[in-house]
Amino acid sequence: MGNSFRARLALWNVGVLGVVLVGFCQAQRFCVHTGMTQGIDRELAARADRVASGVLEFGSWNDLSGKEVRGELAPVRDPMASLEADVERVAAFRRPRLLNAAGACIDPWGASGPWDPRSVPDALAGRRGYSTIMADGERVRVLSQPLVRDGRVIGAVQVAREMGEFEQVRDRQLRMLMALIPFALLLSGAGALVLTDRGLRPVREVARAAQEIGAGDLSRRLAVTGTDELAQLAATFNGMLARLEEAFRHCEQAYGDLRAAFDQQQRFTADASHELRTPLTRIKVSASLALSGAQPPSAYRKALEIVDEAADQMHRLLHDLLLLARSGAGRLRLRLDALDLREILEQVASAVPPPGRAIILDVRVPSLPVRGEADALNRLFANLLENALRYTPASGRITLSGWTENNEVVLQVADTGEGIPPEHLPHVFERFYRADAARNRDRGGTGLGLSICESIVAAHHGTIAIVSEPGRGTVVTIRLPGDTGEGRG
Repeated sequence: MGNSFRARLALWNVGVLGVVLVGFCQAQRFCVHTGMTQGIDRELAARADRVASGVLEFGSWNDLSGKEVRGELAPVRDPMASLEADVERVAAFRRPRLLNAAGACIDPWGASGPWDPRSVPDALAGRRGYSTIMADGERVRVLSQPLVRDGRVIGAVQVAREMGEFEQVRDRQLRMLMALIPFALLLSGAGALVLTDRGLRPVREVARAAQEIGAGDLSRRLAVTGTDELAQLAATFNGMLARLEEAFRHCEQAYGDLRAAFDQQQRFTADASHELRTPLTRIKVSASLALSGAQPPSAYRKALEIVDEAADQMHRLLHDLLLLARSGAGRLRLRLDALDLREILEQVASAVPPPGRAIILDVRVPSLPVRGEADALNRLFANLLENALRYTPASGRITLSGWTENNEVVLQVADTGEGIPPEHLPHVFERFYRADAARNRDRGGTGLGLSICESIVAAHHGTIAIVSEPGRGTVVTIRLPGDTGEGRG
């Protein structure tokens, strides 16, 4: 594969060089052509000026009607009259042609008409111009120049120059350059093969070193020497090895996280089954006792009350599980309206039943405008307040406080309860997690309250954090985006 790549690289070099050389030849041809044309134009301009000055000095142009030529033009002699007969053709191209104001040729040397009739109107209009025509099978460069006397155009003069010899020189030079291109490409191809082989030698060394690095030894690295492209290749390869090593570590960590999630899912299923089994057992036992035989009306009523209470417990549990499932799937959509958190907290504080022991509930919340859903926020703060009441002993204090900070509304629920051990803090938002190993539902609930709180806060684009110290209480801090008034009607 190395030789094949070397050959392809050499061919690419030869191809690019060929294109460059062909382009260079075309550019050279264009430059030569432009330079020759400019030289011819300068020659024609000088000749036209000489002819025009001679005509205006010796001729009686004003008296010309186009029907005859007065004798005053006789001093304008034919500059080509002394040439040999074999160069008469060249001389014919070099003779100027004089035109009167009507555009008729009044050349004293017997010319039949202007060189370029299309340029005559422009010259008689006072505009000087160059043109290229075909005459006698040869390309001829023509300059048409007006004759001006006393600010008035009285005629025109046309001078010409054949371009054949210049074009022959140009084409001969182009053919010579094009003939040299194959030899240049042949030499460059041979040199490219040799240089490419030497240039790819370090690449082969890198490939050989890379083959020696096994999948189980990603810690090895290639030696990097110098600062050229090959050194950058080795450094890039080392970087790739480092990323692969890091990716393998992440894969191992992801596998561990996946295993933990699987274990958590198993625990979740077991906990959900356990939580549902208790009310189902109460319903089954109460219904079986009621149906076992004749019972007094009070026994039937007691059985129905137990069934109703267990059904309510199952309903709350299933509703909580459905809310958490929607939140986990990203389908928890809330209708966010303009609300005042102070009103919601006052409603929650008055609606939560007292725990039956002396606990001071202190609400220190000013008017705090937010955008949220009232029912969800009621449930959020009711869960937090119930947790605080559940774990705060008699004569304790629960403080609800709030303020604004950096366009956010900050709410805190602080209690002086028993607190949460440090080893349990990272897990308090997990579903069915309880810090008490005994799983006492009278004090511990179902273990879904804080998970629901986290889901509600996330649906409001906020954050929730818990700080706790055993024996000194717990502080729950919630941050929600403040209501800036945007989007209101």
